Amino acid sequence: MPLDYQSETGPKLACRFSMGEYQGKPSFLLLSPGKAFYWKNLPPELEALVSMPNMEHSCKNFSLGPNGLFWYTYRSVKDVYEQKGSTSPNLWSTLNEDWKGGCPIRLALGPQGYWWGEKEWIDNPTTKNHLVQAFGVQPQTLVNESKQRYPGIRSFEIDFVTIGVKGAWVMGTNTGDPCWGGITEQLEKTLKREMSAGHRVKNVVLCPARHDIYWIEYGDGTVDYFLPVDWDIHKIASYVKTHVNVVEEIWKPWDIPKASATGTTQLRQVRKDGDAWKFGTFELRR
Repeated sequence: MPLDYQSETGPKLACRFSMGEYQGKPSFLLLSPGKAFYWKNLPPELEALVSMPNMEHSCKNFSLGPNGLFWYTYRSVKDVYEQKGSTSPNLWSTLNEDWKGGCPIRLALGPQGYWWGEKEWIDNPTTKNHLVQAFGVQPQTLVNESKQRYPGIRSFEIDFVTIGVKGAWVMGTNTGDPCWGGITEQLEKTLKREMSAGHRVKNVVLCPARHDIYWIEYGDGTVDYFLPVDWDIHKIASYVKTHVNVVEEIWKPWDIPKASATGTTQLRQVRKDGDAWKFGTFELRR
């Protein structure tokens, strides 16, 4: 789908990251600040696309969903934006949207037929007046909370929406702190702690295949995440700038596997928590 235009909405992110599911296993696609791709378990159709020459520099946006569903937009060699959607399952049939001659410019694909997006079209061919509007099918708890929390909010004021399994969702705006529902206790504690410390939550990514894993990007461009053990967490960590998490309790050296000191009050670590890896730079409070 060629595009003659594309609005810039949403926050400027240090990196692009999305989680999906393919053949019953979680998947991800990461575009690092240094314009390098890294992925795990992508559907062949998308893997072939991101493996094309110079695609890491042409990529504009993408979103992964359940059952190999994906949306991907990039600048082609003809210097116009192109969009690709999965053919099996078919993205455009799944969205079932009347585009009115327009196209999606942001998408967040969730499980159980849920998604959130933003679409744009030219309202007046003569004046080239563009209209941008949010659309999608969201959990009712998200619809109710967003109406109560952000009455009259416009789509360009929404920083992100992410929808996970078991009714989990997180929504962030440029007008205040994010709101959420159905997320894990661990993620909720992390968000509350960082917001109370004055850190802006710029983006959250949930997985449409697992309830416990997540990705957070903060206003300073650092990231914090909880990801499956079979993903190469050390390689992911090499692509991004990790966030400083405050740990209230006293940690002994033998309590922190694979830790390496980076100073007298900080250490960088990867630690196993259940069947996922938690990564971060942890500030010790004695």
